This record gives sequence, C-alpha cells and structure tokens, in this order.
Amino acid sequence: MGKKVLWLAVSTLVALSLVMAACGPAAAPITPSTPTTPAAPTTPTTPTAPVAPISPVEKEPVAGKADIVTVTLTKLDGTKVGKTLEKPRYGGVLTRVFSAEPRGFDDLTTFLHQATAQNPMMSALWRGAWERGPAGTGEFDDISGGSFLVKEGLVFEKWELFETGRGVYHVRPGVKYGLNPVWEASRLVNGREFTAFDAEYALNRLAKTPGSYQYNAAPEASRDVKIKALDKYTLEIDIYPEQSQTTHYFFGTFAFADTPKEVIQKYGSMKDWRNVVGTGPFMLTDYVPASSISYIKNPSYFLKDPVTGNQIPYVDGMKILIVPDASTRLAALRTGKIDELSSVELQDAKSLRKTSPQLENKFSYGGVNAIFMRTDKPELPYKDIRVRQALTLATDFKAINQALYDSLGVVPGYPLAYTEPLKDYFLTLEEAPKEVKELFTYNPEKAKQLLKEAGYPNGFKAEIVANSSGGMVDELAIFKDMWAKVGVELVFQVKDSGVYTTIANARSHTDMIYAGIGGTAQLWPRGFGNLYAGVQFNLSYINESYIKEAIEKYNAAWLRGDEKERMRISKDLMARVYNESWAIGRPTAVTYSFWWPWIKNYYAANAGGFQGFPHQYLWIDQELKKSMGH
Repeated sequence: MGKKVLWLAVSTLVALSLVMAACGPAAAPITPSTPTTPAAPTTPTTPTAPVAPISPVEKEPVAGKADIVTVTLTKLDGTKVGKTLEKPRYGGVLTRVFSAEPRGFDDLTTFLHQATAQNPMMSALWRGAWERGPAGTGEFDDISGGSFLVKEGLVFEKWELFETGRGVYHVRPGVKYGLNPVWEASRLVNGREFTAFDAEYALNRLAKTPGSYQYNAAPEASRDVKIKALDKYTLEIDIYPEQSQTTHYFFGTFAFADTPKEVIQKYGSMKDWRNVVGTGPFMLTDYVPASSISYIKNPSYFLKDPVTGNQIPYVDGMKILIVPDASTRLAALRTGKIDELSSVELQDAKSLRKTSPQLENKFSYGGVNAIFMRTDKPELPYKDIRVRQALTLATDFKAINQALYDSLGVVPGYPLAYTEPLKDYFLTLEEAPKEVKELFTYNPEKAKQLLKEAGYPNGFKAEIVANSSGGMVDELAIFKDMWAKVGVELVFQVKDSGVYTTIANARSHTDMIYAGIGGTAQLWPRGFGNLYAGVQFNLSYINESYIKEAIEKYNAAWLRGDEKERMRISKDLMARVYNESWAIGRPTAVTYSFWWPWIKNYYAANAGGFQGFPHQYLWIDQELKKSMGH
C-alpha cells in the first residue's frame, strides 16, 4: 500500500470515529544436570488479533515419492511421541537475502541484533530447542522466546544451577573450530578444540569491555558477574540471585562463547570478515559489499539434528544476497532467485498469495516502534504522568491498526510486542484493569483536559528523532496528525541510518525518539530488560524502584522454577507500565514468511538466540526444485 493511500485510510478512519463519537558454604544445586523445571504454563491468553488472516490456498500435490522416516521424540513432560517425516538429503546451496549490509563481524563492536553475517559461524553456550518446535514435538509454535523451556545446551552437555545464582556449565568435549586454510586467521586457530577457557575469554571480553552490547544492555550483570573456567571442560558463571536469570541468559544465549583469544591478540578484533573463526555450522568464504555473502559448510561441525540424529548442516553452502529494495526482493522470491523471504508486510503478502500460490507461507507477529521521551529532564513535559497519558489518549490505536495491519496487530505494543512464545506473559487489554482499557480508547477531549491540568492548555512542541529509512517518517506522520488535534506539535529530526543508530545506541536524543522497543521476545522474559534503569533499550530513561523490585522477584521465581509466578509478575508489571504510558507504541506488526516448497524442514520458526534463522537444520529437495523449473 502506498504511504499516501495508507495515511488517507487512517485519516478516513479517524474522521469516521469522530463522526461516530458525535454518537556461606556452597549451596546445594537445585537440579544437578538440567535447567530448573518451571511449573506448567497457564492456559494461553488469546490475543485480540486472529492468527489466520488470509485464507489458505490449496496446493496441488507434487509428483514423486519421498523417503519416509519415523522418529520418537520426548516432550517436556516426559511423554514419548512419534513423528513421521521426509528423510533429509544433503547437498545444494541455500540462497537468502538481507535488506542491508551487515553492520560488522565482531559481536564486541556490533550489537547482537546487527551481527547477522557472523551468526552462521559462531556458537553460544545455549541453543534454541529445535526439537520442541514445529520440526519436532510441536510443543511450541516458535522457539525464539526467552524462556529456558525452549533452550538446550549447545557447546555444553549439562549444567547445574545453584540457589545462590551460580551456574556451572559442563562443556561438550570434541567441539572443534572450523578450519578454512584459505584464511590466515583460520590457519592460526588450526581447527583446535574449543574449551571452557575459550568461553571464559570470550564472555569476559563482552562483560568487561565498555561499549559492548552486554555492557550497555545489562550493566549491573556485566559489572558483577564472575566468569571463570574451572578446568578444560567446566565453566562457572557466578552472580547473585537478583541478577541470576538475566545474567545466564545474557551470557548464555546472547553472546558468542567461542571467540578465539589468539585471533584477537593478533588482529585486535574480528571486524575484518576474513578473521572470523568460530565453531558454528558454516565458514565465510567471500563478502562483496552491496552484493553478497558466501559460506561453505563447516565439515567439523559438532551438532547433530536433534530430531533425526543426522549430522548437520545438510546444505553444502549458503549465499546471502544484499538487496535493499523491497520490490526487488519480492521479485527475486517470485522467480526462485532466493529460497525464502521473511518479514513480508501484509499488503505484499496478499499480492504474493495471488501471484505465487505455489509458495509456502506463515503468518507471524513482528516488532513494534514506539515514541520514547526523555522523562529524566525536568524542563520537558514528560515527567508528568498526565502528559504521557494524554499522548496515549490522543492516539487512535484502532485506526492505526486497521490502516496498517487490517486490524490484525495487537494493542498495546509497548512494553512487550506480542509473540506466540510469550503469550502467557502478555497482558491483553481484555485482562487489563478498567483504567488501562479507557486509556487505550481514543479520547482527544480527555487528552486536552489532562494537558490543561498538567499546565499545557495550548499543548507544546516536541522534537523527535527518526530514521530516514524503514518507513519511520511515514508512520510518525500518523501520530503527528492525531496529536495536532490536542495541540501537540511533532517536529521531525530525520537522520540517516548511521547517525540515527549512533543516537539510539547512545540514548543521546534530547527530546523524543522513534525507535524499536528492543528484542522483547528475548529482553522481557529474561527480566524486563527494556525497562531496567540505564540499559540501551530504555529510551525513555525510566528509573522506577517498582521495576527493579519486579526484576528481583522475577529472578527469584526463576531460581525456584516457579513459571506461574513469573507470568503473574510479568502481567502485573505490564498493567502498571501501560497505565503510566512510558512510551507510545504502535500496534504489534503482522508479517509473513514465504518460502519455496523445495526448502524442507522449515516452518518459519526461529532457531533461537543468536542463531535466528535455522539454516543449519534445512535441506533442499533438489529434484523437486528442478521439477518446478528452477
């Protein structure tokens, strides 16, 4: 949908709504060899948005008979389930697309969510439990959430978690660094074994270096954590109980544990892509800026497919094209130049369903942008809760949801974007207290009254930083028009992506900023990480004692294995954050993933942690691809 048409739709809906309105000693371990087992989750909360907005398209069966295998899997509750699936085949090259250049190749200087090109080559301590998602037992629709329910050891075999917050990880013997003799750095490491001493070095490098993602996003955990190799195969991560879950999650799943010390000592960093050496499933062979990134499989990769028991990866290599233009990406998918495309917007998804019915697809919830404000500055209006609530009341979330997402998005979008893995932690408006429901009901007259009570009878002017790319300016135009009706004038400060990212990462905006709310599927369940005072994603500079208390209680419940209590704490905190309007978020977006049917073992599920895309588990039916003319 063109932006002018989109905003016309919003304006029309707003006009309609206004017309309608006129009518001591070492503690004993809690569990000796596995993560603490949380209580069974509560009954899922159904969001207001449906999850099947586009009618399915029937596909003709493809001729040919696949080899079938049956496997037996164990669910979290211990029951056994049988699963029948196609026998995976090896070979071929998986072709994907990035919409932008990789920001870097060293997770010390490139924040984790921007280290996309480094992901296939490296390993964290934990992995997403692929076998618990749709490829396996189907217990979870996705495994990207922050709960340890969907985590398994990657470079370690088992762990012990103590009631003091200390964790002991038993590293898997025989994990080898990939050896690509073409590159000097890889020859330097020479395919040696990964040990706990490597993890000690890599994780301390992130924890103790100012400017790292961990240092910025979890300052207290980074400052106080003690990470030490007790021997070649035993790693200790020690922290006090109040920061336990945050710390083990940050340094277990959101950090590469295998950065080799000798490479850093010689080159200073891995910023040069030729110097990236890790234990992951792929090795980088070529990077052509503005064009492509090429990988080959790591023949010494240690992990086996947890569903079939086969050695992975299945494909011989992977190529990632760099294509900034959205229409070009869609054309590449339609013509089979790429195998899959994620984060497809609703209107493009509708078009693809009509023009390319042979593509598989899946609906999912996306991210949230929000208007953050400097609540720490007394000279600005936002310290007053009445001002923040007025801005919420002045926003017609229903109209925005209809115009952008055919009413399929989820309101509220801040502080937690709705996702299926976190549905039991999410407080819906139906569950929320009466005052919260009223706050998210468009009411410009009440907004004017609150502004008047706060000392702004004629409103005020607000300057807001926005990224010149990604459609931010067009989205902000919606807020600008709505807020003008209550006297609040939004003045845009549009920055190019580089400058904008610098401002956002440093939280150096002087008034407002329009930004993503952070990877809440990971940040929220590990302890409400986007609300904690001083962290990178706390762009409204919230510093409230009740949030710290909630985090401490949440961590304590994690140590006890009390998942129901964690869900209760989460919903209670969301209710208060909703009411205090610390940021004004648009509805949770809806997106689609599309892929050609020759890509097997793919269900648009996340691989969890750093390894977002499940490239290591996918295989290509090359006969089917050929039969489809590609």
